[in-house]
Amino acid sequence: MAGIAVVLFVPMVWLSMTGFLLIGLGASNIVPVLFRLAGNQMVMPPAMAVAALTTVAYGGVWVGPALVGFVSHAFSLPTAFWCLAGLMALIPVFSARATRA
Repeated sequence: MAGIAVVLFVPMVWLSMTGFLLIGLGASNIVPVLFRLAGNQMVMPPAMAVAALTTVAYGGVWVGPALVGFVSHAFSLPTAFWCLAGLMALIPVFSARATRA
């Protein structure tokens, strides 16, 4: 969230790039946790759960930038980043459900 705040509120390009660095550092910590949770769950075989998670992740890699581009074209780039900030704010809300035993 701090990285998105820097990107949205700092007008200097070089300082905004540090915001993107913060976004990458924060988001990269989520992936190993998700794979650990997928491997440890008992609803389906762990290999299938990891494969399903990988499929969803690849879908996000393909669809995410297109959606950001669509929203920024329809409204503005800051609006697209505000939408990303809102989605990232939902991560702590739903993480309790994902990590429940």
